[in-house]
Amino acid sequence: MMVETPDYRRSPVPVRDDLAAAHRRAWARLAAPGEWWTGVVRLAIAEETRAATDCRLCRDRKEALSPYAVTGTHTAATDLPDTLIDVIHRALSLVPAEVTGFFDLDTVHYLPDAVLRDYGNEYRALTHAQIEFLAARVSAINQMLLLNHQPCGAAPWERPAYR
Repeated sequence: MMVETPDYRRSPVPVRDDLAAAHRRAWARLAAPGEWWTGVVRLAIAEETRAATDCRLCRDRKEALSPYAVTGTHTAATDLPDTLIDVIHRALSLVPAEVTGFFDLDTVHYLPDAVLRDYGNEYRALTHAQIEFLAARVSAINQMLLLNHQPCGAAPWERPAYR
């Protein structure tokens, strides 16, 4: 079943018109071709992401001493290649640990949350504005490197049928 555009007419709670409009715009962006996949594939990835919570293999892996000791097939909701489905399902199980790790580094490399929002004081040698400028510059450089990178071999989902 393909995931549909958000529709809040039957919602048990009222949803503000501006929120519903923002969700429709976000969905339209997702349904459009992106950097790596067609709109159809991007919607299939969204559908697979939602369905991953009901995957028996993923549940078994979460309960196992080592997730790599459990083999099997994912419960798939789409016809995406098995390799991509595995990436989607594994990514969802890794997100909480990665987010925790990211914020651990973020606090040390950047500024703790309370300090970050204290614009009246500067806690490091660089000002808030200088930190933002450097972060934007590094992001732009990293993005250019990613855009210029040409992989040696195409993964299954990069084949013409999925572009």
